[in-house]
Amino acid sequence: NCGAALKAEAPKDEQRYGSQNGYRTNFNYSNSSYNNGQPNYNYNGYNTYNSGNNYNNQNVVLETIEGVPTEDMVAFVGKKAYNIMPKFTKMELTGSKTSWCWPAAVLGFIFGPLGAAVWFFFRKMYKQALIFAAAGVIASTAVGLIAGPNVDYDTLQGISGSIASGDYQGAYDAFENATEPQESLRAYIAVGISTMVIAGLFGFYFYKKHSANSIKRYCGTSVDPRYYKIGLASIGGTSPGMAILGVIIMIIAQDLINCLVLLV
Repeated sequence: NCGAALKAEAPKDEQRYGSQNGYRTNFNYSNSSYNNGQPNYNYNGYNTYNSGNNYNNQNVVLETIEGVPTEDMVAFVGKKAYNIMPKFTKMELTGSKTSWCWPAAVLGFIFGPLGAAVWFFFRKMYKQALIFAAAGVIASTAVGLIAGPNVDYDTLQGISGSIASGDYQGAYDAFENATEPQESLRAYIAVGISTMVIAGLFGFYFYKKHSANSIKRYCGTSVDPRYYKIGLASIGGTSPGMAILGVIIMIIAQDLINCLVLLV
């Protein structure tokens, strides 16, 4: 912390911490090699592609992603970077905005937009999380109002009462004769599938843009180069606490929606 140099400074053009447009640009190319005239840089085990836009294995990444050094993106992503960075790289190479995100897709299918919001909270994408949460509230309210929640509630009460008394045939008949619960189920499945497709296809694209923009904002501050990587890991990574908050929001929102539509 005293600032004394532990080793001689590298030449200016090789210094690790350069700046251009608000973010680091210079790299240590000591492990670089050339293959058919194309550079092959190495960053802590991650290798850039050798030529063209070939994408042959999960260890291949680019020098920069969204104009940000790849090693900075790795530090920012933190957990599961070995799974997420290849997806960022492939999208960057192909110019695609889609790459399947299983966590967001599964949560979106089971719990709708409110469930997908939990994954965005976990990855500290609060803007996207709130958008999905708002969409979940609107969708759940619309489904409840359109499908007739009062009839649903009464029917489900009758079904549960039949099951409790051991009258399974009566419970089955009650469900078969009721159209509203089936309509609600279809509506919820439709919402779940729609959320799964949107969150699954674009989840990592949103995360790539969020990561790059966050790193650029962070580099615009007066950050001490000695603590640069620590700062990246702090503003990035995951937040289990926010994921728990997302679950709480989902539960409370769903309860409030149920109370609202039951009064209609």
